[in-house]
Amino acid sequence: MKYAVYGTVYNSASTVQQSIESIFSSEYEISIVDAWSNDGTYEILAQLRQDYNLKLSRQKCSRGKGRDLALRMCPDGSRTAYVDLDSIYTESFHKLMASDIDGLFSCSDQWTLFAMKDRAMAIGGWHDLNIYEDLEFITRYGVQATAPAIIGFNRRVPDINRELRYTGNTLPYRLRMLRNKIDMLRGNGMKLSDISTAPLRWRFSLYPLYPVAALRGIYRNGGSLENWRYLERMMLQTLINPEDLGVPKSWILFPYYSRGVPPDDQVRSAWGKAYKIACREMYWWASSPSVIYVKDLSALDNLPKISYLLGSECFEKL
Repeated sequence: MKYAVYGTVYNSASTVQQSIESIFSSEYEISIVDAWSNDGTYEILAQLRQDYNLKLSRQKCSRGKGRDLALRMCPDGSRTAYVDLDSIYTESFHKLMASDIDGLFSCSDQWTLFAMKDRAMAIGGWHDLNIYEDLEFITRYGVQATAPAIIGFNRRVPDINRELRYTGNTLPYRLRMLRNKIDMLRGNGMKLSDISTAPLRWRFSLYPLYPVAALRGIYRNGGSLENWRYLERMMLQTLINPEDLGVPKSWILFPYYSRGVPPDDQVRSAWGKAYKIACREMYWWASSPSVIYVKDLSALDNLPKISYLLGSECFEKL
């Protein structure tokens, strides 16, 4: 079996080397597309190329297009996983990569889909989207098993708008945010009626943008369901215990869950016991506070940075 890790990056000089080190294995090929970083990210990657079996390209592109280009650089017939280079990955990432489950979805602080390159290319690869590109790709590829395991930590900082790193607080930033709203409609596969469930602060700006999104193409992969709800349904139907794949139980975390009814019964059935933890609103597109599930409270020791998300008296034992 060939293995390949791929991704796109922009202005992540402070994390990119540590991220590459965390995903490296002598069995993997690593393919990275740099979207013309100007903070030294590309130069760091160029220095790492030889020692880390790394293919590197430089293209001006969206996140979705960058991931598509990187996927095409992976060896034919390889088992792949996409990564973010502002994240640090754990041993659980490598254990899940070594499994033989096609369409294995990991859904904790970091997402990825373990997928075969040939099938991913056969369904059209990644679409040219700035956001929701992973949601659209995953729901189109299909989830065969959901492993709620902590495969990595995103270097997210609360109250900091990460989009500003692309353009600064300028007119291009405003234009980028406008495109993000259009891409949210497209990547989430939203119908006009779905806008009423969007965050209130976004709702009225989405309505006039809907014709633009429809003209560019809306990717709805779940039939009657928008893609977020479709993914949630697939996750619940395919939930497995990561311990069966060799992932330590102290590193088990269920995904942030921002829509619909929290799946207490499914988690209880899969794990026997769990802790449900209420969180504050995490993302700018979230319509409500979320919950996470841990099988063992020691999991929180491995993810200290989520402390700013937790509400007071938020623990509930299932």
